[in-house]
Amino acid sequence: MGELVWVIKRKSKASYGLSFNISNPIVNIGYIYGIFKEKEFRVKLNNRIYEQFIYEYFVSKLEVEYDKLN
Repeated sequence: MGELVWVIKRKSKASYGLSFNISNPIVNIGYIYGIFKEKEFRVKLNNRIYEQFIYEYFVSKLEVEYDKLN
């Protein structure tokens, strides 16, 4: 789910985004838990807290991977 959330965050700035399809198991779980919402037939993050939390997680993940390379 984390990877999908990162894609949603990146694409939310673009005009197209990801289509909301409740049949997608990841979208369904995210919707049930309140992480995702549907807006204009697109998947959106439900609130800024999730957005910030996920952004910080991926930054931390990249830092760890960078440290492993050095």
